[in-house]
Amino acid sequence: RLAQVINKISAWDLVLFLEPTVAFVQDGTRSEVIASDREAYSRRMKQLLDENQVEYTCLSGGYYERFVQAKELLAQIGLTTIWRMTGVPWSVHKGLVNCRNFGTL
Repeated sequence: RLAQVINKISAWDLVLFLEPTVAFVQDGTRSEVIASDREAYSRRMKQLLDENQVEYTCLSGGYYERFVQAKELLAQIGLTTIWRMTGVPWSVHKGLVNCRNFGTL
C-alpha cells in the first residue's frame, strides 16, 4: 500500500524498467529468492506497475546498451547527461537522477 500512496502523490517524468538481461550480481543487498527466478519477479513488477497505471519504458541488453538507451530517453525529455570517469558513471543535470554501481562497461 505504501507504493500505491507514493504513486498517487508523485509525478514521474520517466520510469525505466531494467529487464533481467544481465547476470545477477550479489552485492549484499539483493534477494537470493528473487535471483532464483528473475523472470517471474520481473513479470510481477510489471504487473504492479500496470495495475497502478505507471507508464514505463523497458531497457534491455547489456550494461552499455542500457546506458545508451537511458541517455537517449533522458535527452527526449530534455535532460542532458554527462559521462564521468571518477567512480560515478553518469549524472543528470536539471534533475536528481544519479546512477551508482552501474557496472563495468
